[in-house]
Amino acid sequence: MAANKAAVDHLLASLQRDLNSCTDADRSLRRRAFDSLRKRLLDAPDAPDEATLTDALPALFPTLLRGFTDGVEKVREKSAELVNDLLARSADPATLLPSLMPALKATVGVVPVEEPSEEIRLGLVNLAKAAIVAAAERAEPFAEEVAAIVHASMRDQFHEVKKASCALAEALVAGLSPHPSARVTLARHAPKMINAALPDLAHRHSQVRHACLACVDALFDFVSAGDVADALAPGVRQLCGDRTPAVRAAFHVALARWISHVPGGGGGGGGESAGGNEEDVDMGDVVPDSIPPPDLPEGCGLPHARSLLPFLLSGVADEVEANGVNALALVEAVGAANDAALGVDGDGAATVLDESPRCDFGSEAAATLPPPFAGRPSAASRRLVRALLPSLLRGALTEVREWTSGKRNAGARLLGTVVSFAEASASRHLGDLMKEIVAAVGDDDRDTAERVVTAARVLGAHVSPSHWLPIALDHVVADKASPATRASALVILAAMLRVAPPGSLAGEPMRALAAGL
Repeated sequence: MAANKAAVDHLLASLQRDLNSCTDADRSLRRRAFDSLRKRLLDAPDAPDEATLTDALPALFPTLLRGFTDGVEKVREKSAELVNDLLARSADPATLLPSLMPALKATVGVVPVEEPSEEIRLGLVNLAKAAIVAAAERAEPFAEEVAAIVHASMRDQFHEVKKASCALAEALVAGLSPHPSARVTLARHAPKMINAALPDLAHRHSQVRHACLACVDALFDFVSAGDVADALAPGVRQLCGDRTPAVRAAFHVALARWISHVPGGGGGGGGESAGGNEEDVDMGDVVPDSIPPPDLPEGCGLPHARSLLPFLLSGVADEVEANGVNALALVEAVGAANDAALGVDGDGAATVLDESPRCDFGSEAAATLPPPFAGRPSAASRRLVRALLPSLLRGALTEVREWTSGKRNAGARLLGTVVSFAEASASRHLGDLMKEIVAAVGDDDRDTAERVVTAARVLGAHVSPSHWLPIALDHVVADKASPATRASALVILAAMLRVAPPGSLAGEPMRALAAGL
């Protein structure tokens, strides 16, 4: 700067009249001032070189930024365009953020945003992104301004502004996440940005929903397990039934990454350093929930699995075959991540009590599984599902009882997937299972009823008849049962009998069946 001081002083002196005119009472004079400044700084043959311009811009920006709030739309537009182009021309754009980011926050980071022009609002949010990208890790002191802009602009009615706001949040994460010292800053502001993006996961434009999902994905590693369970999981749940297959597919991929992420453990997270930098961090600034919560069920080493695994399991039964196949592969990958978190060998079958009455898992057993299963799921994925089986079944059975047919169908899809992973472990929950599937098989929606029968077939194939036959017969012969309920119970009983393992009905089960009927 010292070597260039004379050139900078000369440039500032030559621009003083135009700078004064930027705030003149005459609107036409203000407009011409911005045109003149553009010509002299960027377009003229004698425009300053990069070094001189870079050193002069910190002195120029405070005046130029006043154009953001000018009463004339054309002046505001010219001001934003000039600032954007000057930022791109600067060799050290981070030096401009101390004046630029507060101005942007005051313009598009407050609720309600007063700028009436949607194109100018879009331009300003894009300008904020450009500044953050250019500054990279030096943008950390302005994370609060970014969070405010994202929070306010996600409420914008213009869908392009929403998409730009999501891209701004992603840019902040991309610039700061490689630096461990910045993770505390991201953790401080990530919940505010995620909460701003979640409502638009229901937006009518699929591109907005996809952008919001990408935004949440970028910020996920910086929110606590409590925030995931209490706010994020309920907010993203609606994507399970998103009407656009591509959005559902992206959701499944994001879910697998989120579930596999172990806070503080590098398990699927982005940008965590394995070096010795932790000693330099004040423990008062450690990211919340950097240690997995202590109440994880036995066999589960992934803190977010309880909240998010049901959504990924729902994706296995996606109506688009390719989505279902990919979701199944992702569940198996999550199972492998869980084994890694627990320190379980890939073939550590000793940790899984396989109670299936079948000695093998051949074509007959595979035939009972719903699509897209082509064979038995991996041992790792079965271990994870069985560790969370009570809550998974509770959620599926709750959905099967919902009032709306769409939710009941989603519950039936989830139920079929869960019991396919659970196999014989479902025997511990047969009382509730039999009660609900007998009630659900009479659903008016044919697809829901057929999926309930499929779930019954899986149970019949993998749970010993000595467990389920007495319960099924109780529903068939119950004194207070209506004819319709008895008919439903017979449908379930017949489906389970048809797939019972060879020889499993001999002896006492057959005598109980004969006595019951």
